[in-house]
Amino acid sequence: MKYWTFCFLFVLASLSAAEFHFKDRLEKGSKGDYFVFEANKTATLIAIRSISPTKILLEEISVPSSKIPSSWSQWTQSKAPGHTSWSMIEIDLVNGVPLDCYSFSRSAWIQISQKESLLATLLHLSLHPIESDRRRRIGPSPLPGEMDLRKFWNPPMVVEGRKKESAAFDVFETDWPEDGTELSGKTVSLYFDREKKFPFPFWIQIETAHGTGALRAIDCGKNLPASHRSIPRNFN
Repeated sequence: MKYWTFCFLFVLASLSAAEFHFKDRLEKGSKGDYFVFEANKTATLIAIRSISPTKILLEEISVPSSKIPSSWSQWTQSKAPGHTSWSMIEIDLVNGVPLDCYSFSRSAWIQISQKESLLATLLHLSLHPIESDRRRRIGPSPLPGEMDLRKFWNPPMVVEGRKKESAAFDVFETDWPEDGTELSGKTVSLYFDREKKFPFPFWIQIETAHGTGALRAIDCGKNLPASHRSIPRNFN
């Protein structure tokens, strides 16, 4: 069972941003914050259910892209009809390791190693701003000797179903460690909203020998209703 969002879940227009860790951003999140990522014809909702200086509890619900609801809040309140998986994972923010994972759709505990919990690895990787001459731009490249006046490309920002115009992003990249996973040794770029209202990136881009892959956020918001407020306790 793969958790694409834990995988995961361009330079700045100015030079104000500096190296940081995803953990620093995530710690500023609030209970009920949520993001919806889409990849491989599947949409996955990630919501923060509790957070402290040492632990975070995340809820993950996946649904086929063909069944994306018009309102994620109403969908979760209605027990997420049509979902293909529903789970919660608790992560140690200090050591970057998964503590417990429970599948509500299977009514069973799931054993996840640190390698399988890609978010646990991402939490502590150093993220560096990308130089301006490497940032993706809109339109054809200028002729040799001409100044590049093209605008920077930014991903769409959708908040509770409404697209935000002229949204600004800070863009960082990191090299994934050689850990034997699908991301081993790959360059990963992440687009975060510049106003720092949301803890997760809106766009995650992965450079491979075979091309570029991306995981995009199609919606986000705050105060998502909870059907499951906590993870069952594992006494084994």
